[in-house]
Amino acid sequence: MAEPAALAMQADRGQARQVLRSALDAYGAGREPSAEPVTGDGAILVLQATDRYGLPLLFTVDATAGEDAKAVRWSALAVLDDRDDVLGTDEHKLRWRAWLYWSNLLQFLAFAGGDGVQLAGSRAAAFPVDVLAVTGGIGEFDSLIAAHQPQEPSTALAQDVPATAAAEAEADGSVAERAVSRLLRDAAWDEEILPLLEEDEPDSALTRLARKLAEHGKQAPVFGYELGARGWPADFAWQDPGVRIAVVAPPHGEDDEEAHRRDKAYTDAGWTVRTAADWLDHLEPLLDALPDAPEAGATNDPHDSHGNGRQH
Repeated sequence: MAEPAALAMQADRGQARQVLRSALDAYGAGREPSAEPVTGDGAILVLQATDRYGLPLLFTVDATAGEDAKAVRWSALAVLDDRDDVLGTDEHKLRWRAWLYWSNLLQFLAFAGGDGVQLAGSRAAAFPVDVLAVTGGIGEFDSLIAAHQPQEPSTALAQDVPATAAAEAEADGSVAERAVSRLLRDAAWDEEILPLLEEDEPDSALTRLARKLAEHGKQAPVFGYELGARGWPADFAWQDPGVRIAVVAPPHGEDDEEAHRRDKAYTDAGWTVRTAADWLDHLEPLLDALPDAPEAGATNDPHDSHGNGRQH
């Protein structure tokens, strides 16, 4: 990682808010933040850096509650450039994987009094920095939970809410769902499965299905499964107790006898099999049937529990 550069030193919360907003605006436009640091009379340090792949990172160190190690609060934001002219480049692929790595790591800052935020550059300028703990907010994660807790608003309050606010709340909902899903997401999707699919077949039905299942917090499957002595292949397979579900490649036409024999072998063994495109058309029952991702810290290695599975 490149040596961090200070964007603000001894800043107060208002200055930290302004510096973060300015930096995110710059990243959203594909520019570097201003290198001239802001100084004040507070206890907040704001740093910018890039990792070894060139992914922009913003760090804040908040010593407002004291300089003891247990009192200092860290926050970090990882920003991925997703402009059209960089998508598909080798540099973007590396930074996208780095972005996923940092996201998996930084999410735990939310449980230590700070924030860990994953942003696409196209959404950076619109990110509400005032919800961050370092700027005086309740924290991004807590704000997302509060926004989605069921409430019983009074009739008078409901009448005072303009239609645009309702639309904004609905839009924020999709952001919240994605943020919460990051905390529930099986790391195997991002470490083993999606990088290969995104590189080899980013627009395929299998890749789209993988994205959907990862976003909904479902346990990652065995990637490249083989059934029985004949080794009948499946792209994805789940074989938890009470669950035998597989995703298979589509047949090469109606006369593909090999595909028919494969599907029959799975069905005879008690499996439910469909192609990725078929599962996308039956996504709700699939989501209901699949196990959720293991809790953070739990182990989930389906390759150990399924003796005839293999990894691509």
